Amino acid sequence: MKMKWNSALWAFSFLITSTSAFALVDYSEPSDFKPQNSGAESPAPVKNKISSKAPSKSSSAGRGLGMFSLGAHYESMEVPLNGSRGKVSTSHLDGHFQTLYNIFVDFDYRHAETSSQALNPEGKSGKGNPLVKLGFNWFDIGGVEDKAQINFIGGYSFGQKDSYFATSRDDKIVGVETIKRFSDFAIGLGFDMRITGTPKEEAEMGVGNIQSLMAHIGWRATPDIAFVIEGSTTKVAASSETNRLNKLTEDISFGQITPKLQLGLSPMIELELGATFRTKRVSDGEFVDARLWNITGAYGNSIFAGLLVNL
Repeated sequence: MKMKWNSALWAFSFLITSTSAFALVDYSEPSDFKPQNSGAESPAPVKNKISSKAPSKSSSAGRGLGMFSLGAHYESMEVPLNGSRGKVSTSHLDGHFQTLYNIFVDFDYRHAETSSQALNPEGKSGKGNPLVKLGFNWFDIGGVEDKAQINFIGGYSFGQKDSYFATSRDDKIVGVETIKRFSDFAIGLGFDMRITGTPKEEAEMGVGNIQSLMAHIGWRATPDIAFVIEGSTTKVAASSETNRLNKLTEDISFGQITPKLQLGLSPMIELELGATFRTKRVSDGEFVDARLWNITGAYGNSIFAGLLVNL
């Protein structure tokens, strides 16, 4: 399974790199690079020196077109356990589709593996929880340089059985996020709540609702270099299930900060490098059985790298 997943990831990376190599783009013209997830927007790429300037989003609205981005990431995490450490390697795909009708869709899917018997007694790779979010641009004003947005989000995390890296719960997600551009800078704030379901596996720890408060700031230093810093704090409520033996008995909270460097390899391809550091953590191994692997900063520090395609 490990060889199949790694082969698929390398094939994806080769495909998107090959696609950019044959793009008919005049590289003598400067490109406008956008920090991923920073609230910035990129105008359409210049086809040639004599082409006219592409219309902005506001002037081209109603044509049924949209913007699509896709990322392939590899992450290595060290999970502190009681007296030891377990290393987890994760590969995941994530994407974003923004229409010109104030609707967007985000998705994420992960796959993990570890040699630690404490984290995975069966010693095999495991699938993560597929996640889908539907967003609505409730408030959207300004141009590329001074855009301001307020977005409402609803989503669903699909439970998975027979995997130590996925919860068997089905979770509903509701949230709101704000984004503001200041020329080459962008800032954003967000809040979401996971309304957790009941785990289908008895060995899994039951937890209550999960609340996360998030913030990020992005800076486009040059047309091809951007820096992004993301941070969040998460609170996991105690389980209210009275008949469950394995459950969280008191509220816990943790936090993290994630700096990222994004390099524009071409008008459509970005290389992303970054790391996640826990700023507030709970006792080692306290709630690994809750399987919160798709919540950033839940279990350990990590480093990651990825390729992003913006169409």
